[in-house]
Amino acid sequence: MLTLPDIIDSVKRSQCKPDEEELRSLPYKNAFIYGRVSSPAQVRDSRESIREIAELLRLAKEDGYQSDLQPDKVEQWLQDIQKDIADKVVWQQGQITLDVRDLGLSARFPGDDRQGFSHLLESIERGQTGAVYVSEASRLTRDQTYIEAYKLLELFKKHGIRVRTPYYVKNPQIPRDWDYLQEELQYAIKEGKALDRRLNHRRRTKAERGEYVGEPIPAGFILPVLERESSGQYKFSKMQPYPPHVEVVIRILSEFVKQGGSVLKTHRALGRLTYPYFPENVSYMERRSALRTATKTESGYLVSPTMTRSLATNLKLIGIWTWGNIEPISNNHAAIVPVDLFLEAYNLATRPGKPRGKSISREPLEWHRLVYCCNHDIPVRMSSNTTRGGAYRCEADYVQGRGPACLDITARYLDEPLTKTVLRQLDFTPLAEDVLMQSEAAGAQAELEMEQRKREIARLENKLENLKPYLGCGDNKREEVYWHLYERTKEHLDELRSRPLPGRAPDRADYHLVRDFLVGLPRKFDTYPRALRNRLLRCIIDRVEIRHAGQDVDATVYWKTGQVQELSIRRARAKKNRESRWSDEELTILQMLWPSSSQDAILAALPGRTWKAVAHQANSHRWKRSYSSKGTVVKRRWKADEEQRTKQLYESGTPLQEITSEMKRSRTAILQKASENGWQRPHPEQGRATTDFWSEKESPIVSNGSTSGRGYRG
Repeated sequence: MLTLPDIIDSVKRSQCKPDEEELRSLPYKNAFIYGRVSSPAQVRDSRESIREIAELLRLAKEDGYQSDLQPDKVEQWLQDIQKDIADKVVWQQGQITLDVRDLGLSARFPGDDRQGFSHLLESIERGQTGAVYVSEASRLTRDQTYIEAYKLLELFKKHGIRVRTPYYVKNPQIPRDWDYLQEELQYAIKEGKALDRRLNHRRRTKAERGEYVGEPIPAGFILPVLERESSGQYKFSKMQPYPPHVEVVIRILSEFVKQGGSVLKTHRALGRLTYPYFPENVSYMERRSALRTATKTESGYLVSPTMTRSLATNLKLIGIWTWGNIEPISNNHAAIVPVDLFLEAYNLATRPGKPRGKSISREPLEWHRLVYCCNHDIPVRMSSNTTRGGAYRCEADYVQGRGPACLDITARYLDEPLTKTVLRQLDFTPLAEDVLMQSEAAGAQAELEMEQRKREIARLENKLENLKPYLGCGDNKREEVYWHLYERTKEHLDELRSRPLPGRAPDRADYHLVRDFLVGLPRKFDTYPRALRNRLLRCIIDRVEIRHAGQDVDATVYWKTGQVQELSIRRARAKKNRESRWSDEELTILQMLWPSSSQDAILAALPGRTWKAVAHQANSHRWKRSYSSKGTVVKRRWKADEEQRTKQLYESGTPLQEITSEMKRSRTAILQKASENGWQRPHPEQGRATTDFWSEKESPIVSNGSTSGRGYRG
């Protein structure tokens, strides 16, 4: 039975704060051993730093933590990591956790980029860890802004974490220990900054001698190895030409000059030209060459447009060394490109562009931002071009100037069929009105959220500005409070800024215009501005999926109400599009026939090509044609049935390209005959009757929910 003095003593002890010895006592909860060194080179070469991690395990067991982990086995495992024959994993047994996943990662990296460090913070937050074992406190963080160091000490203080090294035990809840750890972390950060300055001075000194200082080596060069140090690092000499790549560089610059400085034309002419891969004896160049960022193919590194422009402006190709703001060094190393060729390429690459004129505002096409091409694994939103009548284009396969456009279709072949199909089903009942009201309500809510977000961000920014003068006041306790408040405010501000922006909703005035617009539909649809028509369609249509094969196009219209419509479109061959680009086979045939073959023979060998297109292509390649001076050229006479057929095609609105292809007559001859006989051609907007080239597949399908789960990009 407790006596009165015992009860009084027990109450007294419970009300007293723990002393320093108790706050530093071990074991306390579980131990977390955090192993880290700054770089892969240190992992490979710094044996003592790796051995210290195993020593921390021995220290934790001596402090009283229970675990079946054996220091000798852990040390052998760490040595296997150094030899790259073991994985960096987490060992957790009993009261000890050993995490070395951050071996080779700098402490300057944020905590989210270090798995081991993030694991440590999570275990502390959950109350599982009571002591952190490190070889020195600076292993935890070297954040150059000092912010992460304060946050870390604050977290340790909140949970009473003991920081254990081979030399001391510290607890940030003790003011003396807080100051000691803070000074140690600050000193490590300042030491890192000073080291950066010293390294930069050394690099500048080497660069002034024209030596390699770590920058990417341009294509066409390699770095000869002078020696390999015991640590495994290379010591390099000055750059030297690498003949397999030199040939490619000269070919690229020669073609660049030939094409007048056009990167696009250069890469069309080069095709899939590649740099050969580095052989095994110079495999170290794969990490040091500028080609390391190039796309890799089976044959080598693919030449990119960006690389071509950088080659044309890199003085190192002609032996001139440049680095930072040091004085350029001439004849520093061997040149790989003739000076004349480089000067031509440089002048073309750096010449000023054409002056930009005034921008012209054009209304969007009717189905702008609604049409998706589904001939790919992921549907791609098609772009719209409003010039020359307008066109929709899918350029998913048109990469870096290589390959044809996936689809390039004149706007009228989609706008007219799609719009008539939609208008035929559009019923101005509460269904359409409900869609507008829901969209308007959603837009109003998004505007309200955006306005509230702007106000909150402005308030937090003002609060941060007001807190800054109080930081660095010299009073540790007050500064701790201010830093805590500053960090919480900054975290809240960063979180607000990182939130995704709500979708851009139409203006409220747009909905009023659309309601007035609906009164006259479909009778007045074509009389309204194209931009207004697009607003209506975007309010009621979710998307249009396009699937095409040759001249056939299948379109599926998805309404926001769940309704689905399908139609099939047959389009004529477009007169001007990227699908009509000359193939290599056609150019080979033309080059062979152009010098001496007759016009009829050339057109017969190139079906679908007009004489004007053939002559233009030959002239662009500067191919010469031999002419006979004997006699005069006899024009082919028009036959009655030939003239009648041409008149029929001309007056029906058939494109001239199709007429020239069928009648084997030039464009000029057909236009001249039409002018002589007074043939009348319909207006371009009339074209052929829409029922001739599009039709609805079946009656509309009504769906209760979402009609597609495919991913979209655009």
